[in-house]
Amino acid sequence: MVRKVVLYADIDTPRLWYVVDVIFVHWLNCNVELHADPTRKSDLSYAAHQPEAGGLWIPAEGSAILQTELHKQPAYSYDEAMLRLYPTAHDQAWQHDVFAAVFWFISRMEEQTDFVSTDQHGRFLYSDSFFSKNQIIPRVWVEDWIVELGAALNLEPVQPKQEVLGWDLDNAYCYKGKPIFRRLGLAMKQLLSGQIGTCLAALGLGKDPHDIYADLLEMMDENHKWIFFIPLANRSDFDRNIGYDSKKYQELVVMLHQRAQVGIHLGYAGHEGLDEHKAEIERLESITGKQVKDNRFHYLKQVIPQSWAALEKLGIERDHSLGYADRIGARAGVSWSFPCYDLVRECALKLEVFPFIIMDETLRASMGWGAEKWAEIENELSALVRDCSQVNWVFHPDLLGEVNQWRGYSASGWKLIRDIVGRGN
Repeated sequence: MVRKVVLYADIDTPRLWYVVDVIFVHWLNCNVELHADPTRKSDLSYAAHQPEAGGLWIPAEGSAILQTELHKQPAYSYDEAMLRLYPTAHDQAWQHDVFAAVFWFISRMEEQTDFVSTDQHGRFLYSDSFFSKNQIIPRVWVEDWIVELGAALNLEPVQPKQEVLGWDLDNAYCYKGKPIFRRLGLAMKQLLSGQIGTCLAALGLGKDPHDIYADLLEMMDENHKWIFFIPLANRSDFDRNIGYDSKKYQELVVMLHQRAQVGIHLGYAGHEGLDEHKAEIERLESITGKQVKDNRFHYLKQVIPQSWAALEKLGIERDHSLGYADRIGARAGVSWSFPCYDLVRECALKLEVFPFIIMDETLRASMGWGAEKWAEIENELSALVRDCSQVNWVFHPDLLGEVNQWRGYSASGWKLIRDIVGRGN
């Protein structure tokens, strides 16, 4: 039986309705009755002053909900055991304005100020985040708050423990499916570097280093979610995927679609308007014969909330792009999925966001993990994985391909994947 929570609030804004829905309906699996009668007995109250009717009192003090001082960093208290945004000084109140704190994180308010900085790809980075600036561990603090609040109301989050293996096929094959002139150029590059095996593979005389999919699909089980994101953009400086008209590439996409879940990996160059991204989605739909509902942006390039609104217009239902490009951790303070909020139009969207926590390229390129460090990856990430209910991994075929800058990583990469699969069985 689904529990109902009666909530009194002395304010009425779209932001409050949204965050109440996310916390109680999506995460705690209960119904909510929100009312404005301070004399009515309620399970909890969200108000500036403690109501006479009693119940758990959450002080309405956070500017994220009250819409004051929007561009200021929220007040906070922190030690390694707990972070609290908008802490309160009231002895009889909940420790902090948890509604405003959750909203501030999942709306990505910190990314939507006039003075926020981005990298050369227009991405918001960990180095410019609240976590980094205040030397706070980027872990799932929001989940701690929800578990704590739920316990006070005899509710438990219903988010199952799960690890998701997401694969971005930026370079689905090293050589297969590519034009002959590109393969000859790649073969010469490998020959000059002394890599005879990959040189032969480029010439079609050996197995493609990225032809790992049969082995991956053999490892699939019911306890893990596998999803492959397929790039089908026109070629550009940062869109280097195999051509969408390649027969071998289309055969791979069909095989993955039949055995696993696939989504679109929307291209770098298509952000100027909807037309290019719409064409990419239509290409994937023509190959699989099914509507495309999932996306992850190539290079994680997005502008929030404009990119969220654009995805909704394109018919995408689930986005998997929210995470740091330069650091592992929980960018929104949570590993659970949530419907997003548009701060420009002040409304909730239907699009659901699935944050990721760890990306292979981040560990190698941004955090400087060499191949020898990857042998200890389980020990290094155990605390982060243990904290999260849903650990979304982002992998690339390069991790297992033993080519170029990824040479030496494949043994540790395969071991990591086997360990992830083994944890769920």
